[in-house]
Amino acid sequence: MTKKQFKHDFLRGLDSAIIDLQSSDNPKKYMDIVRYGCLHNTTYDMQCKGDRSWYLYYAAQLAWVKEIIEAAVIQICTKASGTLKNYMRLLRKGKSMGYTYVF
Repeated sequence: MTKKQFKHDFLRGLDSAIIDLQSSDNPKKYMDIVRYGCLHNTTYDMQCKGDRSWYLYYAAQLAWVKEIIEAAVIQICTKASGTLKNYMRLLRKGKSMGYTYVF
């Protein structure tokens, strides 16, 4: 599958992108696309499509970018204020205590 086709399928949440990641000899070649998909809201209609967090998390693991995305999300959230900052502090505290979070 070409990168253009992968991007088309991945940003739409199609299983063909996951299958390509699983069968690829070099899944890291899709790192930028997976990172973009995880850090941007690409859902057209959340009411119809629902939550794709499992899909994005699994793709991040397959493309070897899970840690990069986690760091980027933490960086974005630390720039936020109020309730979100308090929530992120709790998540970091939980992670230091050995808890694992899947979003």
